[in-house]
Amino acid sequence: MQRVVIPLAVVVAAAGVAGWWFWPRAAQNPGARQTVAGSRDASAVANAAPPPALLTLQVNDATKADVAAGVPLFFSVSVTGTSPQQTFRIGAPGRSWFADLRFETGDGKPVPMKLEQLGSTDTDDSRVHRVDFAVAPDESGRLAAGAYDVRVVLPLASAPEGIKQLVSNTVSVSVAPASSGSQLSPEQERVRLEAAARFYLQSQNWEAAHRLSLQLVERQDAGPAAFILLGDSLNGLRRDSEALAAYQDAMAALPRDLKESPDYLIARMHQVRARQDPSVQNGKR
Repeated sequence: MQRVVIPLAVVVAAAGVAGWWFWPRAAQNPGARQTVAGSRDASAVANAAPPPALLTLQVNDATKADVAAGVPLFFSVSVTGTSPQQTFRIGAPGRSWFADLRFETGDGKPVPMKLEQLGSTDTDDSRVHRVDFAVAPDESGRLAAGAYDVRVVLPLASAPEGIKQLVSNTVSVSVAPASSGSQLSPEQERVRLEAAARFYLQSQNWEAAHRLSLQLVERQDAGPAAFILLGDSLNGLRRDSEALAAYQDAMAALPRDLKESPDYLIARMHQVRARQDPSVQNGKR
């Protein structure tokens, strides 16, 4: 069954995550594709043990993104342990594990873009941690048109086999020049507005997200995503009645032949109703 994917952000509270994370140490695993970096010669690298964890990078939920200048970019970084048997440490006391992450070009130079962390870190289980970053709309508008290869590097405080750092896969970003003298097509403008609204939601700038989502729902091509973004911004502003109405509009705009349950909408509507009536949260209604 194919899942319907709608570009939106779960409303979460931002929180700094500090401390030492312990990751499973890898056993021999010839299939590991992680790059091992260090100060060893080529022959040593060829015979090196696999990395104790995988560092993975995505851009806009994929490994490649094509955007126009001015459209925000979203990067997610995850660390996944490769074996449950043994552990090693990343991070340091009182310091977030991702504080030392470096975004680089494919050849190891600093990326020519300013990134900021979004929201809090996600922990899927004891072996997976994820953190999200983004290039803001204004910053994206200053990017030179062209192709960018991006990877992340995570130095290790303590790891087996003399491994000094983890290096992620490389993602590709293609930036088209900003429109000059000619207007964006309706589709390009919708994509720009949705991406910007999503950025401000994840930055918890509810007012900016609300302003953009209002523009989206007033468009002739407004669909479920526009009403969800509006509902999320109103949810963040704690304008509960309006948020619930926006979510209900989103529900009504869903395709009639939708095969998948709209779990996100159901959860957000329950969240708003629970604020309006605590007995909903307690399961009394």
